[in-house]
Formats: sequence, structure tokens, C-alpha cells
Amino acid sequence: CSTWQEQTYCRGLTTSDGRTFRVILGVNLFAKMIINLNEPYRDCTGQIGMLLKEGQMVFVYGIYYPCGKDCDDYLFEAKSMIFPGKDNDSFRFEEENWWPEQARSIANFFIKAQFGDDINYENYRTTISLTG
Repeated sequence: CSTWQEQTYCRGLTTSDGRTFRVILGVNLFAKMIINLNEPYRDCTGQIGMLLKEGQMVFVYGIYYPCGKDCDDYLFEAKSMIFPGKDNDSFRFEEENWWPEQARSIANFFIKAQFGDDINYENYRTTISLTG
């Protein structure tokens, strides 16, 4: 698959278990920064070149397929990337209030799903036992 290796949009990606794959950054690729449940979408598609560096952790979603009929190798075409932080050693989920905010967001969602905007406890009943 030497024709793929010569393309500038083809990069090597090493998984957390040490395997290396050729990754094509697809033309419709988008990227975002990891967000907490109550945060707005944080697009960083225009910063992919700056964020992709040696050792950067990134979650990549895409299509894994054979690279051609005369080739025994495979390619991975990236469609979506999620960056956990802007640097190799910074992760948003290690920020001071990340996990309390995550828990608060989940709790607020369940309360709103259960009661709507106006909570009326008058008719609310529950049974809690050892089996749940």
C-alpha cells in the first residue's frame, strides 16, 4: 500500500496496547474536546494539526477496511476524534470539579426526567429494599 503511505494525510496511530495502524484523516473528519454532560459542544476541528502530536491521547472513531485488491494490509479512516485535553499530560477529567459536575449533571437529568420542571413530592412514593 505504498501509495497510501506517500499521502500527507496518512498518519501512524499507536493504540494503548502498542499496536500501530495507518490512519487516514478523512475529508469529512471532525474533532471535539471531551465535555462534561452539562457543557456545550467544544469543536476543535480547525486545531487537529496542532493537537495531534507524539504521545497525545485521542479517541478516534472511523472505518477499518482493506486498502486495495492487490494489498494484504488494512487502513483506518478517521471520521471523528475526541481529545481528552490540549496537551499530552493534561486531561479534562482530571480537572478539580470534573467528577462532581458529572454527578450533578446526571442527578439533575434524572430529577428532571422524573418530575419535569416543577417537583411535586405529594404523590411521589418509592420502595427501597435490599434487592433494589
